Amino acid sequence: MKDLQTIRTELDNIDDELVALLLKRAQLSAEVGEYKKESKRPVYDAAREAEKLEKLTDRAESDLDKKMIANVYTQILAHSRELQYMIKEEGTE
Repeated sequence: MKDLQTIRTELDNIDDELVALLLKRAQLSAEVGEYKKESKRPVYDAAREAEKLEKLTDRAESDLDKKMIANVYTQILAHSRELQYMIKEEGTE
């Protein structure tokens, strides 16, 4: 069995990777926001979000993991929408 410090180091490394990926995802979400602004498309796409959540939760094996993934991605998608709304509102004042 691994010692606690080794496990925590592995968790820290994963957290570093997750933060980097979340920042990259936010950058891409901003690009989506710019596209939607230019093309006058709505920010919120309920069908896309439902499809995305279903696809992601289907990757989990247990109900507890499905719930965790759904909770995390619900927050991630909400952040993406918030960012896109901010972008769409820029220059409209």
